[in-house]
Amino acid sequence: MSAVLSTVPAWLLAVLAVLFLTAMAALVVGWFGQRRLTRNLESERRRSRQLTDQLHQARKMEAVGILAGNIAHNFNNLLSVINGNTRLVMGEVHRDSTQYRDLEQVLGAGQLGAELIKELSDFYGQADQQRKPLQAQTVVQDVLKLLRDILPPTVVINADIDPACGHVLASATQIQQLVMILCSNAYHAMRQHTGTIEIGLKEIRIDNWREAVPSNLEPGKYVQLSVRDDGRGMDRATLSHIFEPYFSARKDGAGLGLGLSTVYRILEDHDGATIPYSQPGHGTRFDIFFPVIAWSIESDEPPATAAVAVAPLGRARVLFVDDEPMVSRVGKAGLEKLGYAVTIFTDGRQALTDFERQPDAYDVVITDQIMQHISGVKLARELIAIRPDLPVILATGFRESFNEQQARDLGIREFVVKPVSHFELARVIERVLVRQMEQKA
Repeated sequence: MSAVLSTVPAWLLAVLAVLFLTAMAALVVGWFGQRRLTRNLESERRRSRQLTDQLHQARKMEAVGILAGNIAHNFNNLLSVINGNTRLVMGEVHRDSTQYRDLEQVLGAGQLGAELIKELSDFYGQADQQRKPLQAQTVVQDVLKLLRDILPPTVVINADIDPACGHVLASATQIQQLVMILCSNAYHAMRQHTGTIEIGLKEIRIDNWREAVPSNLEPGKYVQLSVRDDGRGMDRATLSHIFEPYFSARKDGAGLGLGLSTVYRILEDHDGATIPYSQPGHGTRFDIFFPVIAWSIESDEPPATAAVAVAPLGRARVLFVDDEPMVSRVGKAGLEKLGYAVTIFTDGRQALTDFERQPDAYDVVITDQIMQHISGVKLARELIAIRPDLPVILATGFRESFNEQQARDLGIREFVVKPVSHFELARVIERVLVRQMEQKA
C-alpha cells in the first residue's frame, strides 16, 4: 500500500485528502441538519396540533354561545310567565299568610334564575351588566336565604355579615352569581355532602401590597367576602388551575364548567381580587376583595319580592306584542291590574294591520324583539312611520339581538330586559308618557 502511495503525486494526495475531509464534513453537517430539520418538523407538528385543538375549542365555544343565546331567549320567556303569575297571585294573598311566604320563595328563585340567565348571556357578550353603588351585605343576605332553602339540612351555613360595610361599585346580579358559585363548589367539596359553610362579610383596610388574583391588591379600603368550607381541600398543584375553564378538582369528573373562571371574570369586571387558601383534608377558603367607593346613590327600586297592591298609574291604552301567548297573557293581566287598557297580539303582522286600521287607538306600544315573523325593531319602524309620535318600548332577553343606537334613531323610546315585572313596565310606561307630554308642552 505504501509502495502504491509513493508513486502517487503529492498534489493528488492533497486533493484526495481535501475531498475526503469535505465529504466527511458534509456528512456531519447533513446529519446535524437532518436532526435540526426533524426537530423543527416535530415542533411544527405540535404547533399544528395545538392550533387545531384551539380551533376546535373556539368552534365549540361559538356553538355554546349560540346555544346560550337561544336558551336566554326561551328561558326568559318562561321566567316571565312564572314570575308574572307569581306576582299576580301574591297580590291576592294576605301578606302574613304561609302561602305568601311560599310565593316569595318561588319569586325569589325565579328572579335568581333570571339573573343567572343574564349572567350566562353576559359571559358570551350578549347582555349588559350595569354596575352601580350598592351595599354587598344586602345582596349576600338575599343569597343566604335562598341557599338555606336549596342546600340539604346536612349542610350548616354560618354567616357573619357586618351591616356597616361601605358601598362598592358592582352588579348585584354578578355578586349573587359569585356567591352561588363559591357555595356550590363548597357543597360539592364536602364528604357525603355533610359539613359547614362559613360566609363572612366585613370592611377592612389593607395597608401593604398583597399578591392576589386576577390582580394584586393595592393599599386601601375593601369589602372582604369570605367563603370557607370544611371539605376535602386541594393541593397546591390543583389550586394553581382552578380558574381555568372546564377544570374540575372532583375525582368523578363531574362539575366541569365555567364556575371559577366566571368568578375570575367577575372580579376583573369589578376591579376585585381573590386570595384562595386550601389544603388537602383542611377545606378551602376564598377571600374576595371589592374596593370601597366614597359615594353612593339612593335606589327607588322596590324590594325584589314586593308584590303589594298599588293604585292604578293611569288609563293609558297599551298595545302589547309578544309571540309567546303565555307571556302576552301574563303581561296583559299584570298591566290591567294596575289600571291600563291592554290589547295583545301574538303575531306582529296582525298587530301592524290592527294599528294601520286605528293608529290613534293606542297611547304606547310594548313589543318583544325576537319574534317569528317580524322583529320588534322592524315592527317599531312600521308603526312609527304611520304615527311618528308613538312611544314604543322594546323588550328583549339580551341586547345583542339589535343595535341599540339604530333602534333609538328609529324612535324607540325605552328598552326593558326580560323577564320584567308589570310594576317595572308600568314605571317605564309612565316615564315615556310623561316625557311625551313634556315635549308637546
